[in-house]
Amino acid sequence: MDVEIGDTLLELADAGDIQDAIALCRSLSRRPKKGEDREKLRAVSRKLLERFAEEPGLHLAVATMLLRSGTLAESHECLRQMKRSFPEEDGVHERLGEVLLRMGDARGAVIAFERALTVNPDVAIEEVLTEARVLTRLQDARGEEAVSLEAKEILGDPSEPLAVRRRGLSNLKTPIVNDVRALVEGLSGAPPPRPSTPAHPRSMPPRVGMSGAPPRLSHAPSASGSIPPPPPDLPHLRARAEEPRTSRRGLLLGAGIGLAALVGGGVATRRYWGQGAGLDRALVALAVEAMLTAAPSQLDRATALLRRSLAQAPRSSEAAVRALQASILGVLDGQETMGGVHAGVDEAKARGASPNELAAGEALVLLLGGRAKEAKDRLEGAVPESQPIDAVVLHVVRGLVLERVSDGTAGRAYEAAIAAEPRATAALIRLFRLRVAEGDERGASESLAALAKLGEDRRPLVADLEAVAHFTGLRLAGAAASAKAPTKLGDDLPRGLRAAGLAISAWSAADASQAAAMFGAAVLAAETASDASIVGQIALRRGALGAATYASTRANELGAGDVSGAFLAALVAHARGDLARVDELAKRLPERLAASCVVLSAYERVDPAGLGAAMPKAAAGIARVAVLAETRLRGARALEPAEIAGLAADGGPFGELVAVDAWLDRGGREDLDAASTLALQAWPREGRGALRAARVARLLRLRGDRAAAREALGEALAEPSGAALLEAILLRDKRDAATLRARAEAAPEALRPWLRALERVSAKEAGQARKILKAEPAPPAEAPFLVRLAAALALGAAREGGKGKPLTKPLAEIFPNNEDLQSAVKRFGSEGGGGEAPTTEQAPYE
Repeated sequence: MDVEIGDTLLELADAGDIQDAIALCRSLSRRPKKGEDREKLRAVSRKLLERFAEEPGLHLAVATMLLRSGTLAESHECLRQMKRSFPEEDGVHERLGEVLLRMGDARGAVIAFERALTVNPDVAIEEVLTEARVLTRLQDARGEEAVSLEAKEILGDPSEPLAVRRRGLSNLKTPIVNDVRALVEGLSGAPPPRPSTPAHPRSMPPRVGMSGAPPRLSHAPSASGSIPPPPPDLPHLRARAEEPRTSRRGLLLGAGIGLAALVGGGVATRRYWGQGAGLDRALVALAVEAMLTAAPSQLDRATALLRRSLAQAPRSSEAAVRALQASILGVLDGQETMGGVHAGVDEAKARGASPNELAAGEALVLLLGGRAKEAKDRLEGAVPESQPIDAVVLHVVRGLVLERVSDGTAGRAYEAAIAAEPRATAALIRLFRLRVAEGDERGASESLAALAKLGEDRRPLVADLEAVAHFTGLRLAGAAASAKAPTKLGDDLPRGLRAAGLAISAWSAADASQAAAMFGAAVLAAETASDASIVGQIALRRGALGAATYASTRANELGAGDVSGAFLAALVAHARGDLARVDELAKRLPERLAASCVVLSAYERVDPAGLGAAMPKAAAGIARVAVLAETRLRGARALEPAEIAGLAADGGPFGELVAVDAWLDRGGREDLDAASTLALQAWPREGRGALRAARVARLLRLRGDRAAAREALGEALAEPSGAALLEAILLRDKRDAATLRARAEAAPEALRPWLRALERVSAKEAGQARKILKAEPAPPAEAPFLVRLAAALALGAAREGGKGKPLTKPLAEIFPNNEDLQSAVKRFGSEGGGGEAPTTEQAPYE
């Protein structure tokens, strides 16, 4: 019978002993109080706490009374005081966790529930702890009020103890019960999603050795974020499970499933009933479904479900194997420590798991212990058991091992996991990351398409993965090219993508030093060579060459010889102007990436024929830029402003180089302004690399700032290209006399005679220049633009109008605002005759 609050109760608080006081608190806990009653309840609480200040049992009773009646602030204050005075009192941390969760402080609740489990391990607390971890993400995204509303749904009526609410089937607001109810309703209605633990094993998925796998599929990967749960205390749960008990919930659920089978006649329902499915098998099935999503919140849910199943099925090896698999997926996504895997392996062994079921866990222990080759050996010959989830976990671990030992078939292992279970989000994510790291637009697009087919709940994940691809310079099919990519990934992504997320955040950092620090953190967060390669490619696009170099080193540490790491090393070498290193690395890469390297080198070597030959085999992003790069190299026409803008926006580092070249070729004021926006503002001053530095030097010279141009040229001459040598001659001063001639003599063959002649003119040796020019025919109209430009400049400097005018005038008509070409035309004079070379100490076109 409920006790009403009246003035008499205040007198009762002053009378009676401790037991009477506790009984009074329990009586007042029956239902929520409002208004005047709540004020009187506070008065009763104060009197009792003053009378029995040294009695922890009374303090807990008062706090519970306030909690049950909905007086949360006072309950919180009481529990805080009690935690300081009686920290080991049984129940204080559990009550504090519930109060904090109801008040919207999910993070505080997590700490309290974790402490409660150390004092009094309880499955009900473990489940609520899992829910609290999930709500921390909601707290970060929407604040405490949203958490408080959600907590009311999760915790239900506060008038009963937590354990009673979590274990009672009558409370429809309990999330796990809702999951089970949804499963039963699905079984009795329309055909449900395919169960993850069917009675009759599916046909065995294709066996994948450590260096082979089924043909590549069009399925693909996905991703999510995390909050680490503690590893399950499996020995404790086993001891609890061996206690004799009869599960009322199991009996009720079994009866419900049986009734659904008789009414609905569904095949899946009858199968569950025929196997004697109880709550434990239903929970295992739900846990497997949660594991397939790879979302941290769902992995948390899977852990809670499997803990429940372990406790109810003391002799079942299946629940132990699934718990091990959940721990493996949690570790791979950075949510758990290896303690859960170690305990899971021991638990599964104790319950009689087979060597195949233990292979993934044991291999992961070896791999993360720095014994990658032993991990590979452990997986040799291992085949998945009959369930799809077995194949998913085994092949995902196999793929990770293969990445670490630089085996090029890691992608096939992920594809095998997807072949066994198309919903395997963890495998889709891993495959996506591998494809992005290797610049495979088509493969990455297929991965996202497969992920998008899994349902609307994957849409945020797909959008985040599109952002990762966008920031590495890939253009995925179906993605809006004009859409603004987010600068922060979502909260529910696997932590395996944290490196990419940090790199994307570094992209929008306020200054170069801040970006460098953030990129450094992203590199350290990389777990595989492909992760490090993604970070490095984002850093290259941001212009952070130092960070990209660090990422290349990290990729080599994580997987020496890995394809994605070698490709990043080639991109870094290209940015530094080390074309010999690019050629060397190309020999170690598969055809598509090797052809990409050839395209990059051929452009800098002014070789349009070589570029055109490699273009069809190159990666899609580089091939797309190469089309306009070849047009620019040949110089048959000026690139249109829209074409150049597209290169700068979507072409990655290679596209930016071609864009700046094309703007400078055009040479108009607006063109130089556009080039300045990119080269002087978006490219950091520190660590530009030789190729970018050469473009900056040309831009500054055309803008009339020769001192700044010479300063930029210093880095460009560390690995001089033909274009950099041309700039060095045009910017010559006395300090260059010792080295410039030797460099001109070593220029690329097509440019060599023109650079030699121009260097002689700049050294006031016009006669020598004319001798060189007399022996060299003018380059034909099909010669590369840079060769014709260098020839025009040399002929103009030497006043050789006979050869120079037919060459220069057509180019000047194509590029009417190009200052270098116009200067050459003027030097020929109206008659186009010879003339004297400049006699000043200025460079030929100063």
